[in-house]
Amino acid sequence: MSVLPGDLQFTGIIGDVALRRWDIHADGSWTLYAFAGGFALLLWVGHFLAMAAAVGLGWPPELWGGAIGMTVLTAVGMATLTATHSTPSAAAAVKR
Repeated sequence: MSVLPGDLQFTGIIGDVALRRWDIHADGSWTLYAFAGGFALLLWVGHFLAMAAAVGLGWPPELWGGAIGMTVLTAVGMATLTATHSTPSAAAAVKR
């Protein structure tokens, strides 16, 4: 069982629709990080469950559990890097 480009596009569309529907912005709020981690968690748990049901995993729990954990941490890290944070100088310029 392999991941096809169509599967990746479908997943991207689901993520984009969910971001718009729930009105999540890259403003550094906790909702951005919760969405990033939660979406990665649901995506990869679903992927591994589907693979296990179709052909079996063949991986020890430490390996697939670690893969899921690392993807969640990577998603939250990427959300942190892409979030727009206000700087003190920008905040001071707005108050003037």
